[in-house]
Amino acid sequence: MEALFLGTGPAEAIPRIGHSDALCFDAMKAHSKSRRLRSAAILRSGETSILIDAGPDIGYQLASHRVQKIDAVLLTHAHLDAGGGLRMLSDWAAAHGVILPVYTEHATLRRYGAFSGLDYRCVKAGATAKVGPMSVRFLRVRHSLRSGFPTFGFRIGRLAYASDVASIPAPSLRQLQGVRTLILDAAFWFEQKYRGHLTPDKSVKYAQWLGVEHLVLTQTGHTYPPHHEAEAFLKHYAKSRAPHLKISLAYDGMRLKQA
Repeated sequence: MEALFLGTGPAEAIPRIGHSDALCFDAMKAHSKSRRLRSAAILRSGETSILIDAGPDIGYQLASHRVQKIDAVLLTHAHLDAGGGLRMLSDWAAAHGVILPVYTEHATLRRYGAFSGLDYRCVKAGATAKVGPMSVRFLRVRHSLRSGFPTFGFRIGRLAYASDVASIPAPSLRQLQGVRTLILDAAFWFEQKYRGHLTPDKSVKYAQWLGVEHLVLTQTGHTYPPHHEAEAFLKHYAKSRAPHLKISLAYDGMRLKQA
């Protein structure tokens, strides 16, 4: 299985208009890994492709990576950065002559409504769905500070993806046992405080508790230093705090192969 990161950024993409901080300045350089669109990913196994989330950048993301085939869509939650591009996704489906199955919750569906080209399939936490050779388990994670925005993470085989997380409830932690690669929210840099997301140190603690081999941090935002600085610091941090854990800082366009 392969994961392609279409976007690895926060609710407001990087660089931000009018900003000249170190991160945004670095993001304006050609081919910079600091440049981040709203979080989205494609998981591929054989000929099957699953899209995770469809934010406001989804049209550009699919076009720039020349995505020609999607077999199913998973929505984490109803915030704009995760579902604000559903109309564009519907247009993509129409252009490709397909109807896309979209797995989500009733609360998410109510906030966006129906679009032609999208076939909503409402599921509950703990449920599983089969998409080609991939079996997807829907896991409850805590994220939004407001009611009405329940949030999913997903487990597919030995890989798990949870881009918007403040904490992981015990039942979901039990269902994550045996995961080898954990793609996890780390939206705010060390010592930043925000109740809707994780910081890298908290993500590392989850990875250690689960005994994963590879932790991949995503959804990283404006409190981070430029990508190359953040990545170097994280590798040093992991070496001193979790020497048996491989840690990676995801970037837009990154490809990750999972055996």
